[in-house]
Amino acid sequence: MKHQFELSADYFQFYLQDEQSSGDLSNSWTEQAMFDMLAVGLGVIRVRTVRNMAVPVEVEVLDFQPNDNFDGWDHIVEASLEVTSGRIIIAGCTDYLPDAASITVAPGIYRVRLFCGALNSVDELGVNGNDHYRVVLWLSADRSEPKVLKRWKFDCGSSSKRELEEEPPTTKLLQQAMDKSRQKLFQESIEYCTQAIQFNPIFHEAYILRGCAKCNLGDRQGAIEDIEKVINIFSNQGDLASASFYRQWLNQHFKASN
Repeated sequence: MKHQFELSADYFQFYLQDEQSSGDLSNSWTEQAMFDMLAVGLGVIRVRTVRNMAVPVEVEVLDFQPNDNFDGWDHIVEASLEVTSGRIIIAGCTDYLPDAASITVAPGIYRVRLFCGALNSVDELGVNGNDHYRVVLWLSADRSEPKVLKRWKFDCGSSSKRELEEEPPTTKLLQQAMDKSRQKLFQESIEYCTQAIQFNPIFHEAYILRGCAKCNLGDRQGAIEDIEKVINIFSNQGDLASASFYRQWLNQHFKASN
């Protein structure tokens, strides 16, 4: 059965997660996982995208291992996902999991094959493009390690490559912050974001996530200040399109209700 989704790939990622999993990937997003575009934890898989926007995702559950044609796809990787609950949540990074999309499957260990297409169509800002993703699952006899079946040859001038090559500690700190936010541990998320900002004072992703975490804790003024910092970062870099986007986002999510 095929399922079609449009997922908000905030922070360049979306998830497949067993409904009963904690979703902890704090130690899974290694440099190798970034290049493989897939991180694996207990009952959860995180997919790395090349666009920080809504992306089309097709999910298909099969009764057998497929004999796929890899032509037309840029990157293909597979891994194992244990599903004990019988439900798989399919969500963007900042989605509220109880309201996220899900599919019903038989409990068991699944092999998950990810197909990524049109990756080099994405623009320098990581906003516009025709990238698309297909996820195929089938029951497997046992768990096995992730395996890249076809690797994307990066466009060396793209922002996507820069995102995937970003070095720790800022990347690791941001991933830890995102994991804490998904677990609703917002104060811990704020602390990881602040550490990332100390390493890189213009790390706009950390300001955005910290602002959202502050808002969840009731600190609306702190949230507004963080998003205004993001706007200033983009304005100073001459990226007026992104500055305008976050100015509108700020007005919609924070200031409009004041």
